[in-house]
Amino acid sequence: MSWKNHRMTRAALIFVPVLVLVLAGCSSSSAERLDEVPPELEGVAGPEMEPTVVWSEDGESWLFLTFGSSTCPNEPRDIRETGERAFEVTLEAAGGFSCTADIGPAMYKVPAPVSPGAPVTVDLGYGVTVTL
Repeated sequence: MSWKNHRMTRAALIFVPVLVLVLAGCSSSSAERLDEVPPELEGVAGPEMEPTVVWSEDGESWLFLTFGSSTCPNEPRDIRETGERAFEVTLEAAGGFSCTADIGPAMYKVPAPVSPGAPVTVDLGYGVTVTL
């Protein structure tokens, strides 16, 4: 192997893992971050600052209210069906490697995995379960 090929191989071995880390930090979800509080989420925050979820007015989406760092807010990343009209939501910090130590609200809109009607149970982690 020539010196030039060796240098290129070595550069690739360094570059590829760095690229993987950068792309992993940029993973996306179907959650749309909202800039304004929708009427459905007004007044639902409790003093405990626990995450919650409500139906959107049109019944097509779930609206999430989460709390976390203002630069790396907790975002709904994965919604898994765990039973009949029962779901588990994974909330993960979105953002970068450096997050502020403050706590603030963040609101998200996610397409609902089921239609409204019968009650739906949503486990948000952190010991928080919501019935819609």
